[in-house]
Amino acid sequence: MDIRKVVIIYISFIVSGLSAQANGGKVYLKGKVEGNVPEGAELIINVYSLHTRFGVNSLPIENKGRIENDGTFEMDISSLDSLFYIDIKFRASTIHKDMNSKGGVEELYLLAVGDSCRLRLNFERKSVWAIGQGADRINCQNQLHRISYIPSGAYANSSTRSIDEGMELKEMIKYHMVDLQLKILGTYKKQFSDEIYRRIYLDFVGQAKMRSVNYLLAIFSLNKDNRLAAKSRFLRIYNEEIGRLMKDTAGVANSAYFTDYIFELERTRLVFGQHVDTVKNAYSSSDLYKVFYDKYAGDLRQKLLLSLAYSTVLRQESNPSLIKRIGVDLQNKNYRLAFENWTSVGNSRLFDFDLPDVNGKRWKSTDFKGKLLVLDFWFNGCTGCAQMKEVLSPVVKKYKLDTNVVFIAISVDPTEKLWKAGLEKGIYTFSDHLNLYTDGLGSRHPLIKNYNFMAYPQLLFFDKSGKNIPLNVSQPVLLGSDGIDKLIRDHK
Repeated sequence: MDIRKVVIIYISFIVSGLSAQANGGKVYLKGKVEGNVPEGAELIINVYSLHTRFGVNSLPIENKGRIENDGTFEMDISSLDSLFYIDIKFRASTIHKDMNSKGGVEELYLLAVGDSCRLRLNFERKSVWAIGQGADRINCQNQLHRISYIPSGAYANSSTRSIDEGMELKEMIKYHMVDLQLKILGTYKKQFSDEIYRRIYLDFVGQAKMRSVNYLLAIFSLNKDNRLAAKSRFLRIYNEEIGRLMKDTAGVANSAYFTDYIFELERTRLVFGQHVDTVKNAYSSSDLYKVFYDKYAGDLRQKLLLSLAYSTVLRQESNPSLIKRIGVDLQNKNYRLAFENWTSVGNSRLFDFDLPDVNGKRWKSTDFKGKLLVLDFWFNGCTGCAQMKEVLSPVVKKYKLDTNVVFIAISVDPTEKLWKAGLEKGIYTFSDHLNLYTDGLGSRHPLIKNYNFMAYPQLLFFDKSGKNIPLNVSQPVLLGSDGIDKLIRDHK
C-alpha cells in the first residue's frame, strides 16, 4: 500500500474539570501524524453539544490544530457537557492526488470528561483505536462504526429486483447488522455505566432503523402499487415503534441519532398518510409541529422542535411564523441557545464544496461566484431522478447559451464506476451539464449532510450572491418546467 495514501495520527489527551462548569471539561491534545503530511495541514476536532442537532449543519465548536512539518501537533478543546460527541477532520490546501483535500472520520464518537487516551487514527480506513482511560468506549464505537451496510443501490433498483424482494432484503440486512452490533456492544457492558451503554445503544439502533425508514420513503417515487406496498410495511413498523417508544423515552433526546429516527418516523407517516389505501405526497412543517407538540414532552419535544426548525429551512419551506413559534416554545435554555445560534448564522447559503468532474478536474463553489446556480442531486437507479431530467430538459435548453445560469448535476453514487455508468445511460443528466461526483462518500459527504438530504432527486437554487432560493414544494419535480423557469427569471 502506498504510504502516501495513509495518514495515521497518534493523539494523547487529558481531560480536566473546568471550575466555571461543574459538568464540563477541557481536553489537551498532543500527538504526531505518521505518513505523508502535506505542508500546512490542519487537524480539526468538532465538539457537539448534547443540546443540538448533530451533523454538519448543527454548528459545532470547531477546534483547529496545525500539524507541523515533523507531524507533531498540540491542541486544547473544551466541552460544557460531561458527555459529548466529537468528529475528527483532516484538511490541507495541497495533498496527494489520491487523497481528498478534506477528509476524516465522519462518524461521531462519544467522549467523557475524565478520558485520558492515546489514539491511533487512520484516515484512509476512517477508523479510531485507543489505549488508556476511556479507550474501551472509543474502541467499542469504532468496531460498531466499521460494520458497514450494503449501499442502497445494490438492491433498490426496481429493474433487477421486485420492490417486495428489495424490502425483505433491506430488513434482513438491517437485522443481521444490528444483531452483530448489539453483540459487540454487549461484550463491553460491564465496562460502561448504564447511561453510556444506553446512549451508544440508542445511537446505533437509531441509525439502522432510520436507514430502513428512508428506504421505504424512497419507494414513494415509484408507481402506485409499489407505494402502497411500502406504505403498508411502514405503517406496521410505525405502530410497533411508537407503542414501544412511548413506554421508555429515557435518554432518547441526548442520543446523536435516535431523535432523528423519531423525526423521520413522524415525517414519513405524514407523507404516506395514516391509511394504507391512500397516498399523501405533501405535508407542511406546521403539520409536523402539531405532531411533535401534542405527542411528545420534555427534552424529547424540545429536541424534535429544534430539528423541525432546521428542517423547515433546509427543505426550503418559507414559514417564518413557525420558526418564531418554535423559538418561543424552546423553554430549555440550552435548546434555545442552540436555536438562536443557528438562526443567527443561518444555513441558507451555498456550501463550500470541492468536487471532481468526469475528467478528474476539481471544481469549487467559489468557481461560480456571481452565477445563478441550479444543483441537481441524483444517483444511478433513481426513477425520480430520471423524471427530474425530463422536467429540467426545456429549461436547460432555454438557458444553454446564458453564461449567468449554471446547471450542475451532482451524483451521490457510492462508486465512481456506478456514477459513470449512470452518465452513460443518458437518462439522469445532460451531456452539456457540469457533472460532479461526491468522491464515493455519497450521503456521508459533508455537502449532502449539510442539506440533510434523505431522498432523491433534490434541486437547490442559489442566486448570484450565493443565497438559497426557497422552492416551497415537498418534492422538486412538483415545480414543473414552468416553475423552475420562473424561479430563474425572478432571480437572474
